[in-house]
Amino acid sequence: MVRKILQGVLPLLVLAGAAYGLSVLLSEKTEVEKQADPPPPPLVRVVTAESADVVFEVFSQGDVRASIESRLSPRVSGSIEWVSPSFVVGGFFAKGDVLLQLDVRDYELAIIQAEARVASAELLVAREESESEVAQSEWDALGSGDAGDLVLRVPHLVEARALVAAARAELEQAHLNLERTKIRAPFDGRVRTRAADLGQVVGPNTELATLYGTHEVEVRLPVADNELQFLKLPLDFRGDVSEGGDPDVVLSTNFAGKDWMWEGHIVRAEGEVDSLTRMVHLVAAVQDPYAEAGGEGLAPERPPLSLGMFVSAAIQGREVQGVVVLPRAALRSGSRVYVVDDQGRLRGRDVQVLRSEADSVVLTSGVEAGELVCVSILEAPVDGMVVGVESIDAAAGQDLSP
Repeated sequence: MVRKILQGVLPLLVLAGAAYGLSVLLSEKTEVEKQADPPPPPLVRVVTAESADVVFEVFSQGDVRASIESRLSPRVSGSIEWVSPSFVVGGFFAKGDVLLQLDVRDYELAIIQAEARVASAELLVAREESESEVAQSEWDALGSGDAGDLVLRVPHLVEARALVAAARAELEQAHLNLERTKIRAPFDGRVRTRAADLGQVVGPNTELATLYGTHEVEVRLPVADNELQFLKLPLDFRGDVSEGGDPDVVLSTNFAGKDWMWEGHIVRAEGEVDSLTRMVHLVAAVQDPYAEAGGEGLAPERPPLSLGMFVSAAIQGREVQGVVVLPRAALRSGSRVYVVDDQGRLRGRDVQVLRSEADSVVLTSGVEAGELVCVSILEAPVDGMVVGVESIDAAAGQDLSP
Protein backbone atom coordinates (compact mmCIF):
# COMPACT_ATOMS: atom_id res chain seq x y z
CA MET A 1 0.00 0.00 0.00
CA VAL A 2 2.74 2.44 1.02
CA ARG A 3 4.66 1.43 -1.99
CA LYS A 4 1.82 2.31 -4.28
CA ILE A 5 1.46 5.67 -2.58
CA LEU A 6 5.18 6.44 -3.02
CA GLN A 7 5.00 5.44 -6.71
CA GLY A 8 2.18 7.99 -7.28
CA VAL A 9 3.60 10.89 -5.24
CA LEU A 10 7.29 10.67 -6.18
CA PRO A 11 6.89 11.83 -9.82
CA LEU A 12 4.85 14.77 -8.65
CA LEU A 13 7.56 15.81 -6.23
CA VAL A 14 10.20 15.61 -8.99
CA LEU A 15 8.12 17.79 -11.28
CA ALA A 16 7.48 20.32 -8.52
CA GLY A 17 11.21 20.59 -7.76
CA ALA A 18 12.08 21.09 -11.42
CA ALA A 19 9.49 23.81 -11.73
CA TYR A 20 10.82 25.56 -8.65
CA GLY A 21 14.42 25.44 -9.92
CA LEU A 22 13.38 26.86 -13.30
CA SER A 23 11.55 29.75 -11.66
CA VAL A 24 14.62 30.56 -9.60
CA LEU A 25 16.84 30.62 -12.70
CA LEU A 26 14.44 32.85 -14.57
CA SER A 27 14.19 35.29 -11.71
CA GLU A 28 18.00 35.65 -11.53
CA LYS A 29 18.47 36.24 -15.39
CA THR A 30 20.18 39.59 -16.25
CA GLU A 31 18.28 41.76 -18.81
CA VAL A 32 20.41 42.75 -21.89
CA GLU A 33 19.85 46.39 -22.86
CA LYS A 34 19.38 46.98 -26.61
CA GLN A 35 20.99 50.14 -28.10
CA ALA A 36 19.18 51.64 -31.18
CA ASP A 37 21.28 52.85 -34.17
CA PRO A 38 21.25 56.67 -34.57
CA PRO A 39 19.14 57.88 -37.54
CA PRO A 40 21.13 58.99 -40.61
CA PRO A 41 21.24 62.75 -41.32
CA PRO A 42 18.78 63.99 -43.97
CA LEU A 43 20.13 63.96 -47.50
CA VAL A 44 19.94 67.25 -49.42
CA ARG A 45 20.84 68.21 -52.97
CA VAL A 46 23.40 70.98 -53.36
CA VAL A 47 24.91 73.00 -56.20
CA THR A 48 28.29 74.66 -56.15
CA ALA A 49 28.04 78.45 -56.36
CA GLU A 50 30.12 79.97 -59.14
CA SER A 51 30.97 83.58 -59.95
CA ALA A 52 29.90 84.64 -63.44
CA ASP A 53 29.45 87.61 -65.78
CA VAL A 54 25.84 87.87 -66.87
CA VAL A 55 24.27 89.71 -69.81
CA PHE A 56 20.65 90.35 -68.94
CA GLU A 57 17.75 89.92 -71.33
CA VAL A 58 14.34 91.55 -71.07
CA PHE A 59 11.42 89.77 -72.69
CA SER A 60 8.30 91.22 -74.24
CA GLN A 61 5.75 90.66 -77.01
CA GLY A 62 4.06 92.78 -79.63
CA ASP A 63 2.51 93.10 -83.08
CA VAL A 64 4.42 94.05 -86.22
CA ARG A 65 3.33 97.38 -87.69
CA ALA A 66 4.50 99.71 -90.45
CA SER A 67 7.00 102.43 -89.64
CA ILE A 68 5.64 104.53 -92.55
CA GLU A 69 1.99 104.44 -93.59
CA SER A 70 0.13 107.03 -95.66
CA ARG A 71 -3.09 107.57 -97.58
CA LEU A 72 -2.63 108.11 -101.30
CA SER A 73 -4.66 110.95 -102.84
CA PRO A 74 -4.35 112.77 -106.20
CA ARG A 75 -3.34 116.44 -106.36
CA VAL A 76 -5.44 117.07 -109.48
CA SER A 77 -8.89 116.00 -110.63
CA GLY A 78 -9.77 113.62 -113.43
CA SER A 79 -11.01 110.19 -114.37
CA ILE A 80 -8.73 107.17 -113.90
CA GLU A 81 -7.68 105.83 -117.32
CA TRP A 82 -4.99 103.35 -116.35
CA VAL A 83 -4.20 101.23 -113.26
CA SER A 84 -0.85 99.60 -112.56
CA PRO A 85 -0.78 95.82 -112.04
CA SER A 86 0.93 96.59 -108.70
CA PHE A 87 -2.07 98.64 -107.57
CA VAL A 88 -3.73 95.72 -105.77
CA VAL A 89 -3.93 94.83 -102.10
CA GLY A 90 -0.55 93.35 -101.21
CA GLY A 91 1.12 94.62 -104.37
CA PHE A 92 4.72 95.78 -104.17
CA PHE A 93 5.99 98.99 -105.78
CA ALA A 94 9.14 101.10 -105.85
CA LYS A 95 9.47 104.80 -105.20
CA GLY A 96 8.46 106.76 -108.31
CA ASP A 97 6.45 103.95 -109.93
CA VAL A 98 3.25 105.13 -111.65
CA LEU A 99 0.31 103.53 -109.87
CA LEU A 100 -2.56 105.38 -111.61
CA GLN A 101 -2.92 107.56 -114.70
CA LEU A 102 -5.64 110.23 -114.96
CA ASP A 103 -7.16 111.69 -118.14
CA VAL A 104 -4.60 114.22 -119.48
CA ARG A 105 -6.63 116.09 -122.16
CA ASP A 106 -7.79 118.97 -119.97
CA TYR A 107 -4.25 119.54 -118.77
CA GLU A 108 -2.74 119.44 -122.26
CA LEU A 109 -5.22 122.12 -123.32
CA ALA A 110 -4.31 124.16 -120.26
CA ILE A 111 -0.68 124.11 -121.37
CA ILE A 112 -1.60 125.46 -124.80
CA GLN A 113 -3.61 128.27 -123.22
CA ALA A 114 -0.78 129.07 -120.82
CA GLU A 115 1.73 129.19 -123.68
CA ALA A 116 -0.52 131.68 -125.48
CA ARG A 117 -0.64 133.92 -122.42
CA VAL A 118 3.12 133.81 -122.15
CA ALA A 119 3.49 134.86 -125.78
CA SER A 120 1.01 137.70 -125.33
CA ALA A 121 2.78 138.90 -122.19
CA GLU A 122 6.17 138.78 -123.89
CA LEU A 123 4.76 140.82 -126.79
CA LEU A 124 3.50 143.43 -124.34
CA VAL A 125 6.96 143.64 -122.76
CA ALA A 126 8.57 144.15 -126.16
CA ARG A 127 6.04 146.90 -126.99
CA GLU A 128 6.57 148.69 -123.67
CA GLU A 129 10.36 148.47 -124.01
CA SER A 130 10.11 150.03 -127.49
CA GLU A 131 7.78 152.80 -126.33
CA SER A 132 10.06 153.51 -123.36
CA GLU A 133 13.02 153.91 -125.71
CA VAL A 134 11.00 156.26 -127.97
CA ALA A 135 9.94 158.33 -124.97
CA GLN A 136 13.54 158.61 -123.82
CA SER A 137 14.64 159.76 -127.29
CA GLU A 138 11.89 162.38 -127.54
CA TRP A 139 12.70 163.70 -124.08
CA ASP A 140 16.35 163.98 -124.94
CA ALA A 141 15.46 165.95 -128.11
CA LEU A 142 12.83 168.30 -126.70
CA GLY A 143 13.09 168.37 -122.93
CA SER A 144 15.64 169.35 -120.36
CA GLY A 145 16.60 167.73 -117.06
CA ASP A 146 15.62 164.20 -116.02
CA ALA A 147 12.43 162.69 -117.36
CA GLY A 148 10.09 161.10 -114.80
CA ASP A 149 9.36 157.37 -114.66
CA LEU A 150 5.86 157.95 -115.90
CA VAL A 151 7.14 159.82 -118.97
CA LEU A 152 9.54 157.01 -119.74
CA ARG A 153 6.75 154.43 -119.16
CA VAL A 154 8.77 152.63 -116.48
CA PRO A 155 5.66 151.51 -114.52
CA HIS A 156 4.14 150.16 -117.73
CA LEU A 157 7.29 148.19 -118.40
CA VAL A 158 7.37 146.80 -114.84
CA GLU A 159 3.73 145.74 -115.18
CA ALA A 160 4.39 144.04 -118.51
CA ARG A 161 7.36 142.11 -117.14
CA ALA A 162 5.27 141.03 -114.12
CA LEU A 163 2.60 139.76 -116.50
CA VAL A 164 5.26 137.72 -118.28
CA ALA A 165 6.41 136.22 -114.98
CA ALA A 166 2.81 135.37 -114.05
CA ALA A 167 2.13 133.83 -117.46
CA ARG A 168 5.28 131.71 -117.22
CA ALA A 169 4.26 130.59 -113.72
CA GLU A 170 0.87 129.55 -115.08
CA LEU A 171 2.61 127.61 -117.83
CA GLU A 172 4.85 125.88 -115.29
CA GLN A 173 1.80 125.08 -113.18
CA ALA A 174 0.05 123.63 -116.22
CA HIS A 175 3.04 121.38 -116.91
CA LEU A 176 3.12 120.39 -113.22
CA ASN A 177 -0.59 119.54 -113.26
CA LEU A 178 -0.08 117.44 -116.36
CA GLU A 179 2.74 115.55 -114.62
CA ARG A 180 0.50 115.06 -111.58
CA THR A 181 -1.98 113.11 -113.65
CA LYS A 182 0.54 110.31 -113.19
CA ILE A 183 0.04 109.30 -109.56
CA ARG A 184 3.39 107.95 -108.41
CA ALA A 185 4.45 105.94 -105.38
CA PRO A 186 6.01 108.20 -102.72
CA PHE A 187 8.30 105.45 -101.35
CA ASP A 188 9.18 101.78 -101.70
CA GLY A 189 6.22 99.94 -100.27
CA ARG A 190 3.14 97.84 -100.55
CA VAL A 191 -0.59 98.45 -100.98
CA ARG A 192 -2.54 97.84 -97.79
CA THR A 193 -6.02 98.90 -98.92
CA ARG A 194 -7.39 100.04 -102.29
CA ALA A 195 -10.33 102.46 -102.70
CA ALA A 196 -10.30 103.45 -106.41
CA ASP A 197 -10.46 101.74 -109.76
CA LEU A 198 -10.53 102.28 -113.51
CA GLY A 199 -13.01 104.91 -114.74
CA GLN A 200 -13.59 106.52 -111.37
CA VAL A 201 -13.52 110.35 -111.23
CA VAL A 202 -11.26 111.48 -108.40
CA GLY A 203 -10.07 114.74 -106.92
CA PRO A 204 -7.65 116.12 -104.32
CA ASN A 205 -9.87 114.95 -101.44
CA THR A 206 -10.35 111.42 -102.78
CA GLU A 207 -8.58 108.59 -100.96
CA LEU A 208 -7.17 106.16 -103.51
CA ALA A 209 -5.36 103.67 -101.29
CA THR A 210 -3.42 103.13 -98.08
CA LEU A 211 0.28 102.43 -98.60
CA TYR A 212 3.01 101.38 -96.21
CA GLY A 213 6.79 101.28 -96.52
CA THR A 214 8.67 98.01 -96.80
CA HIS A 215 12.17 99.25 -95.95
CA GLU A 216 11.44 98.95 -92.21
CA VAL A 217 8.83 97.63 -89.79
CA GLU A 218 8.34 98.34 -86.11
CA VAL A 219 7.20 96.37 -83.08
CA ARG A 220 5.77 98.15 -80.03
CA LEU A 221 7.06 96.31 -76.94
CA PRO A 222 5.62 96.91 -73.45
CA VAL A 223 8.23 96.65 -70.68
CA ALA A 224 7.64 96.96 -66.93
CA ASP A 225 9.41 99.95 -65.44
CA ASN A 226 11.40 97.77 -63.00
CA GLU A 227 12.86 95.88 -65.98
CA LEU A 228 14.37 99.04 -67.46
CA GLN A 229 17.25 98.83 -64.96
CA PHE A 230 18.55 95.80 -66.88
CA LEU A 231 18.69 97.63 -70.23
CA LYS A 232 21.27 100.04 -71.63
CA LEU A 233 18.64 102.70 -72.18
CA PRO A 234 19.21 106.13 -70.63
CA LEU A 235 15.66 107.27 -71.39
CA ASP A 236 14.60 110.91 -71.37
CA PHE A 237 10.90 110.14 -72.00
CA ARG A 238 10.77 112.49 -75.00
CA GLY A 239 10.52 109.64 -77.47
CA ASP A 240 14.27 109.21 -77.99
CA VAL A 241 16.96 106.80 -76.90
CA SER A 242 20.15 108.64 -75.97
CA GLU A 243 23.44 107.86 -77.66
CA GLY A 244 24.98 104.65 -76.43
CA GLY A 245 21.65 102.84 -76.40
CA ASP A 246 20.34 101.03 -79.45
CA PRO A 247 20.47 97.49 -77.98
CA ASP A 248 19.97 94.41 -80.11
CA VAL A 249 16.64 92.63 -80.02
CA VAL A 250 15.77 89.21 -81.40
CA LEU A 251 12.19 88.74 -82.56
CA SER A 252 10.75 85.26 -82.93
CA THR A 253 7.46 83.65 -83.85
CA ASN A 254 5.97 80.40 -85.07
CA PHE A 255 4.66 80.72 -88.61
CA ALA A 256 3.50 77.97 -90.97
CA GLY A 257 4.47 75.36 -88.39
CA LYS A 258 8.08 76.52 -87.97
CA ASP A 259 9.97 78.85 -85.64
CA TRP A 260 11.62 81.91 -87.23
CA MET A 261 13.82 84.72 -85.96
CA TRP A 262 14.70 88.28 -87.05
CA GLU A 263 17.25 90.72 -85.64
CA GLY A 264 16.48 94.36 -84.93
CA HIS A 265 17.24 97.31 -82.68
CA ILE A 266 15.41 99.37 -80.11
CA VAL A 267 15.16 102.79 -81.76
CA ARG A 268 13.10 104.82 -79.28
CA ALA A 269 10.87 104.81 -76.24
CA GLU A 270 7.42 106.28 -76.29
CA GLY A 271 7.07 109.36 -74.15
CA GLU A 272 4.66 108.18 -71.47
CA VAL A 273 3.88 105.42 -68.99
CA ASP A 274 0.65 103.54 -69.67
CA SER A 275 -1.79 104.56 -66.96
CA LEU A 276 -3.52 101.15 -66.92
CA THR A 277 -0.63 98.69 -67.15
CA ARG A 278 2.18 100.90 -65.77
CA MET A 279 4.29 99.81 -68.71
CA VAL A 280 6.81 101.77 -70.78
CA HIS A 281 6.59 101.02 -74.50
CA LEU A 282 9.81 100.55 -76.45
CA VAL A 283 9.84 100.47 -80.24
CA ALA A 284 11.98 97.91 -82.06
CA ALA A 285 12.82 98.36 -85.75
CA VAL A 286 13.76 95.67 -88.27
CA GLN A 287 15.37 96.81 -91.49
CA ASP A 288 14.40 95.36 -94.88
CA PRO A 289 11.91 92.79 -93.53
CA TYR A 290 10.91 91.67 -97.05
CA ALA A 291 14.46 90.96 -98.22
CA GLU A 292 15.17 87.52 -99.54
CA ALA A 293 16.57 85.27 -96.85
CA GLY A 294 19.38 82.81 -97.34
CA GLY A 295 22.27 84.88 -96.06
CA GLU A 296 24.69 83.67 -93.44
CA GLY A 297 22.76 81.91 -90.69
CA LEU A 298 19.39 82.44 -92.41
CA ALA A 299 17.07 79.85 -93.87
CA PRO A 300 16.25 80.59 -97.53
CA GLU A 301 12.57 79.79 -96.96
CA ARG A 302 12.16 82.23 -94.08
CA PRO A 303 8.97 84.29 -94.54
CA PRO A 304 8.95 88.10 -94.46
CA LEU A 305 8.21 89.85 -91.19
CA SER A 306 4.73 90.87 -92.27
CA LEU A 307 2.40 93.37 -90.66
CA GLY A 308 0.14 91.88 -88.01
CA MET A 309 2.50 89.09 -86.99
CA PHE A 310 2.61 88.54 -83.23
CA VAL A 311 6.22 88.12 -82.13
CA SER A 312 8.17 87.52 -78.94
CA ALA A 313 11.14 89.79 -78.25
CA ALA A 314 14.36 89.18 -76.34
CA ILE A 315 16.08 92.51 -75.74
CA GLN A 316 19.78 92.34 -74.92
CA GLY A 317 20.51 94.30 -71.76
CA ARG A 318 23.50 95.43 -69.78
CA GLU A 319 26.27 93.17 -68.45
CA VAL A 320 27.04 92.67 -64.75
CA GLN A 321 30.24 91.05 -63.54
CA GLY A 322 31.06 88.87 -60.56
CA VAL A 323 27.53 87.79 -59.64
CA VAL A 324 26.34 84.36 -58.48
CA VAL A 325 23.61 82.61 -60.45
CA LEU A 326 21.67 79.90 -58.59
CA PRO A 327 18.63 77.76 -59.40
CA ARG A 328 15.36 79.38 -58.35
CA ALA A 329 14.78 76.48 -55.93
CA ALA A 330 17.68 77.69 -53.76
CA LEU A 331 15.85 80.86 -52.69
CA ARG A 332 13.75 80.72 -49.49
CA SER A 333 11.40 83.31 -48.08
CA GLY A 334 12.23 85.81 -50.77
CA SER A 335 15.86 86.57 -49.83
CA ARG A 336 17.33 83.66 -47.89
CA VAL A 337 19.33 80.58 -48.89
CA TYR A 338 20.87 77.65 -47.02
CA VAL A 339 24.48 76.62 -47.51
CA VAL A 340 26.29 73.51 -46.22
CA ASP A 341 29.54 74.31 -44.40
CA ASP A 342 32.73 72.25 -44.14
CA GLN A 343 31.32 70.28 -41.15
CA GLY A 344 28.26 69.25 -43.13
CA ARG A 345 25.94 71.59 -41.23
CA LEU A 346 23.15 73.66 -42.72
CA ARG A 347 23.62 77.45 -42.39
CA GLY A 348 21.04 80.08 -43.32
CA ARG A 349 22.17 83.18 -45.23
CA ASP A 350 20.44 86.44 -46.13
CA VAL A 351 21.28 87.36 -49.72
CA GLN A 352 20.93 90.38 -52.01
CA VAL A 353 18.84 89.42 -55.04
CA LEU A 354 19.53 91.45 -58.18
CA ARG A 355 17.05 89.61 -60.38
CA SER A 356 14.72 86.68 -59.89
CA GLU A 357 13.55 84.70 -62.90
CA ALA A 358 11.35 81.65 -63.40
CA ASP A 359 14.23 79.14 -63.08
CA SER A 360 17.16 81.12 -61.65
CA VAL A 361 18.16 83.96 -59.36
CA VAL A 362 21.08 86.38 -59.66
CA LEU A 363 22.75 87.32 -56.36
CA THR A 364 25.14 90.18 -55.71
CA SER A 365 26.03 89.24 -52.11
CA GLY A 366 25.43 86.60 -49.42
CA VAL A 367 27.00 83.61 -51.17
CA GLU A 368 30.63 83.17 -52.15
CA ALA A 369 31.92 81.21 -55.11
CA GLY A 370 32.67 77.59 -54.21
CA GLU A 371 30.09 77.28 -51.42
CA LEU A 372 27.54 74.46 -51.48
CA VAL A 373 23.98 75.79 -51.70
CA CYS A 374 20.99 73.61 -50.79
CA VAL A 375 18.29 73.29 -53.46
CA SER A 376 16.20 70.58 -51.76
CA ILE A 377 12.87 71.37 -50.11
CA LEU A 378 13.14 70.98 -46.31
CA GLU A 379 10.00 71.03 -44.23
CA ALA A 380 11.63 72.42 -41.09
CA PRO A 381 15.25 73.44 -41.72
CA VAL A 382 17.21 74.19 -38.55
CA ASP A 383 20.33 76.31 -38.63
CA GLY A 384 23.28 74.08 -37.73
CA MET A 385 21.61 70.73 -38.44
CA VAL A 386 23.83 67.99 -39.86
CA VAL A 387 22.93 66.91 -43.38
CA GLY A 388 24.19 64.60 -46.06
CA VAL A 389 24.88 66.12 -49.44
CA GLU A 390 24.30 65.05 -53.03
CA SER A 391 25.93 67.36 -55.56
CA ILE A 392 24.03 68.08 -58.77
CA ASP A 393 24.65 70.30 -61.76
CA ALA A 394 23.27 73.84 -61.55
CA ALA A 395 21.36 73.34 -64.80
CA ALA A 396 19.60 70.32 -63.30
CA GLY A 397 18.72 72.36 -60.25
CA GLN A 398 16.81 74.83 -62.42
CA ASP A 399 14.19 72.16 -63.06
CA LEU A 400 13.39 71.78 -59.36
CA SER A 401 10.34 73.49 -57.95
CA PRO A 402 11.12 76.39 -55.59
